[in-house]
Amino acid sequence: MKDECKSEKELMDELNELRAILKSKNESTKKIIENERFLSQTALELVDLPPSSDIYEFIAKKLNSLIENSIIAVTVYDPFSDSFHVHAVSGKSEKLNDFTQKFSSKALEIKVPLSSFNDYSLESKDVILSGGLIKIEKELCPVFCGSLPKIVETIMDIGDVYGTGFKSKGKLYGTVNIFLEKGSKLENKEMVQSLINLFAVAMQRRSAENDLEESERKYRKIFENVQDVFYQTDINGKIIEMSPSIERYSGFSRGYLIGRQVETVYQNPEDRVKLLKLIKEKGEVNDYELTLENKDGETVYVSVNSHFLKDQNNQPIGVEGSLRDIGPRKKAERDLIATQHRLRIALGLAKMGSWEYDVASDMFTFDDQFYALYGTTAKDEGGYQMLSKDYASKFIPPEVSSVVAEEIERTLSADDPSYSNEIEHDIVRADGEKRVIVVRNGIEKDEYGNTIKIIGVNQDITELKRVQNEIKEALNEKEMLLKEIHHRVKNNLMVISSLLNLQSQYIHDEEARSIFRESQNRAKSMALIHERLYRSTDLKRIDFGDYIRTLGNDLYHTYMPEEGRISLNMNLENLMVDINTTVPLGLIVNELITNSMKHAFPADAEGEINITFYKKGDEFTLIIDDNGVGLPADLDFKNTETLGLQLVNNLTAQIDGTIELDRTKGTRFKITFKEQYK
Repeated sequence: MKDECKSEKELMDELNELRAILKSKNESTKKIIENERFLSQTALELVDLPPSSDIYEFIAKKLNSLIENSIIAVTVYDPFSDSFHVHAVSGKSEKLNDFTQKFSSKALEIKVPLSSFNDYSLESKDVILSGGLIKIEKELCPVFCGSLPKIVETIMDIGDVYGTGFKSKGKLYGTVNIFLEKGSKLENKEMVQSLINLFAVAMQRRSAENDLEESERKYRKIFENVQDVFYQTDINGKIIEMSPSIERYSGFSRGYLIGRQVETVYQNPEDRVKLLKLIKEKGEVNDYELTLENKDGETVYVSVNSHFLKDQNNQPIGVEGSLRDIGPRKKAERDLIATQHRLRIALGLAKMGSWEYDVASDMFTFDDQFYALYGTTAKDEGGYQMLSKDYASKFIPPEVSSVVAEEIERTLSADDPSYSNEIEHDIVRADGEKRVIVVRNGIEKDEYGNTIKIIGVNQDITELKRVQNEIKEALNEKEMLLKEIHHRVKNNLMVISSLLNLQSQYIHDEEARSIFRESQNRAKSMALIHERLYRSTDLKRIDFGDYIRTLGNDLYHTYMPEEGRISLNMNLENLMVDINTTVPLGLIVNELITNSMKHAFPADAEGEINITFYKKGDEFTLIIDDNGVGLPADLDFKNTETLGLQLVNNLTAQIDGTIELDRTKGTRFKITFKEQYK
């Protein structure tokens, strides 16, 4: 924050210096005003330049608009390769625009090593690298500009060439190359030098903002795309200049505020008196917090960097500075305090403790909840930090130490920055009691992709594991009970089927015997379902496709002793269906297959029976058809006295299904339904 304030102060110092230079040169008043306006406007544009905008492109275009018949090339200094990379090229005339379009990609590939500057005299090198604009001799052009002059020569005759570096706060940010067309001169060199100094400060400020944003990235992006407000007032508080970004903070437009008293945006006008007193005492203020008021009367929190504007006699004539919105930071601070409070409560209730492991120091950092989980305190353990070997020896049982070590190694070697994992293991509390915990962890990497921290939370799940084991035992008992019930129901149904079979042997009437056989098959169809459930790991659902396949083959062998006369074709999907649906559906399948086998093919007739079962979306479809003689034309299958069709209709209604009959080619029943129990 302090560096940024100094940068803005330097910016205004440069403006004051330029005023003195322009005055000493005795240039026309009009030219002085134009230059001042140009510099002021440039300063405001730099202040308001969004973080996403290319400052090097801005600089190239700005210099090109000032220097006629020129090509401006701006480079960026890369400390890793210790060289300058051409970043932006700008030309003014049509011809030069053609150049930038035609050769821009080539130009931007040019690199100039910093060591090449050793070819200059020590004095010239110092001037260039300190930001002084000098004329580059032709023989040294390749040293300063690389192969760029050769490319420029393809579009114009090069005259004078000027260059210098952008340096601020002892740091080099890049260079500028000014190529003049032959016969042209660099007018107003002092103005160009001041602009270059201004741009160097702006680069330094941009770099500082980028560094600040990067350093705060791991916590929160409180300031994203921040734009400061630049302002000037006279000594009485009348606003004489204000950057347009003020509207974002206050709702007041720049045009509305200029000419009005600065107290317009103060929530408490007395705060201005305190601010002026502080500036008078210290010369300037940095990061001074104020509460302003926006157009709607709402509070706006800002941080102020400010100082006096002084005349030639060093007397204050006004105030200038910048404002930065810290509302998000203030809210974040309040929210963070509230969140930390809630988190401490939540961690305590959930028996959870958080920790960090620093790879470089091999050191754990624990919180109070962590120590409470382990039955100890930070005071008893000598602080909140502990070496990994000490933690392992105190709290990790020997039988699980290798598992914990392997998990740490796996976490440290993870390449994915979003890696996370969890592991359960035993611990030994300070009082000797063994507990079970679950460890959930993630990693933090540096800018080079190296893991620098492991961050985690431990939770005591001893009681949870006990309850889970009790539930598991209870479920095992219930599973055994359900299996036994299915087994007994199956046995009872098979007993009923056997009794019907024995009884039918004493019946000589064929029709009555047929009724007994059908009842026997119905009992078998239900017994088959319970047999499947008894042998399945799923005690509520069975594979109904496989069930139909088994039932169909059993019925075929019962009713079709002459194999080959009637073919049974099955196209079945293996679909899991709930027991509450399978029992009525199994009886439906039994009735319809039995009906086709008994009545569709009289005497020695040949044909086929087809069974199809599939699911589309959430709807099941069962189709049983034959190409036999078909049902009588006058038979209303929904209102019939036959037991089989009555069962089919009633059971279809029981599963909330629909049934359709197609008599076109034999008999075709289509039943559709949705599973009621999931």
